[in-house]
Amino acid sequence: MDAAQFVAIVKMAVGRPAAIEATSELDYISKHNPDMEKAAVFYNGLGENEKAFVKDIVHEAIHSTLFGFFCVLDGVRAIEDGKEKGRLELWYKNDHNGKSVLLNDGDNEFLHDVFND
Repeated sequence: MDAAQFVAIVKMAVGRPAAIEATSELDYISKHNPDMEKAAVFYNGLGENEKAFVKDIVHEAIHSTLFGFFCVLDGVRAIEDGKEKGRLELWYKNDHNGKSVLLNDGDNEFLHDVFND
């Protein structure tokens, strides 16, 4: 696996399901989650154009969240205060062939740039 494959997998395994789950929860009023119940009542009172706009906002929020997460992994968005900061290393290790790949290698394209391509 390389950085581009990792980003594509995160998009498919995290981004798309989050968008589907969030927007489908708006379609059905559920008594199990009072916060989503209020949002669903509001959402279902909207016209089709407004509903599409809300879905666009949800998709953009998920995109921004994933982008920020990749920025943190790349070390370009700080998660520590002070002068002496550590760095995150994201390794993919294939147990079948023993190969390891540093996915957020600063010498190659950043994950957040790959994500935005």
